[in-house]
Amino acid sequence: YHLLNKALRTLDIDLLYLLGFFIRDLREQLEQYRSPSPIRIYRTQLMSKTEVQQLDNFRGQLISMNSFLSTTLDREMAVFFLGDIEVSNGDLQPVLFEIEADPRIDGVKPFANITPFSYIEDEEEVLMMLGSIFRLVRIRYEGPLC
Repeated sequence: YHLLNKALRTLDIDLLYLLGFFIRDLREQLEQYRSPSPIRIYRTQLMSKTEVQQLDNFRGQLISMNSFLSTTLDREMAVFFLGDIEVSNGDLQPVLFEIEADPRIDGVKPFANITPFSYIEDEEEVLMMLGSIFRLVRIRYEGPLC
């Protein structure tokens, strides 16, 4: 999915056209295994301080993800993914996203627990569909994430 997300980030129309069948198939699979009830999921990633500030300005508002989003049901696992990364670039910082996803909301993009299909079942992975929309409640990025 890295190639797909790169094509989405760079808006590579030719590559997106070639991957269209994959996007449709993945959406159908996410619909088939769609989560039946609300869940809380987590994601961590390194972000530039500028990106974090931009996101912080959108607190309380809806944001849309322009890629498929791999998340986990396990907060500790999300933090573990960052590991003990020593950031040599002083502009980067770890960010923990806590997402409350509710499949009962009309028009919400599908998301599914794909743990049974995952190479590493301990990850408790939930995959969010391209274009998922969330309300940004809080961003935690100062101090330890745990």
